[in-house]
Amino acid sequence: MGADFWLVVRWWGALFVVGLAAWPLTQKLFKGWKDQGYLFAKAVGMALVSWLVYVLGTLHLIPFTQFSIIISLGIVFTAGILIKLPKSSKSIRWVTLFTEEIFFFLCLLTWSWVKSHEPRLRGLEKFMDYG
Repeated sequence: MGADFWLVVRWWGALFVVGLAAWPLTQKLFKGWKDQGYLFAKAVGMALVSWLVYVLGTLHLIPFTQFSIIISLGIVFTAGILIKLPKSSKSIRWVTLFTEEIFFFLCLLTWSWVKSHEPRLRGLEKFMDYG
């Protein structure tokens, strides 16, 4: 159980880094929101980094390795910084960001615990079996 907990913590850390890389982009996209898009930064970051790794691998520019993921993270972060260079006047409420991060971590822990006790896919692959 203890080793599995640290795997979940490592996943959370990786998602945290991806979210931080994409947060400047989501700040620009969701500038009217109280958290400036922090809650969606992980999803936007995963989508952009995955897409960049896919495109770079498909075009045979970079092979699919950890290095290509790090390069894609850097590209997403650099693009976000370049887009967000003009400073916004809205201040960031760090308590809101901390609360959202704790909520995400608790949801990740809870769902990991649920899936560890019931790992079946429950019919998700049945459609592919017909193919």
